Amino acid sequence: FMPNPDGIATGASLLFGNGGDSGEDVLSSVVSAAGRELLRPGGRLVAVSKAPNVEDLPRRLCEWWRSDTARSCSALVFQGPSTPAERYSPTALSSPVEPIRYQLAMRRQGIKSLAQAVMIITAPQGSTQPSCTARLCGEPQAFLWRDEAFL
Repeated sequence: FMPNPDGIATGASLLFGNGGDSGEDVLSSVVSAAGRELLRPGGRLVAVSKAPNVEDLPRRLCEWWRSDTARSCSALVFQGPSTPAERYSPTALSSPVEPIRYQLAMRRQGIKSLAQAVMIITAPQGSTQPSCTARLCGEPQAFLWRDEAFL
């Protein structure tokens, strides 16, 4: 889902634009639900995201997981190169004003950059203490979502 700061419409709005100001409303809800009820011990959740401030995504994943659960998880985050928010344009432009408004709204939301991300979240078997460990894996991978050999 794409960030939709201040409700500014983008070409992605119809399919992917309703993820809230940061674009993470859906992802955070899915991760929280996975912690509560969707994942059985040993289960995995794999998700992709155009992640704002990807360097902070592991912390956010753990916050979302812990929000409603006493279960444990571990998460690996693979990332593409970050694009600075001031250079990011989500879709083909419908007007010259759209990217300016979009970028200003992202700045107000604290979004400094966006990057492709692939997350693998595992609910370990036999875990008795609630905890969450999450980390970025390796260096940013160019064209992450298209790199079949890497994935």
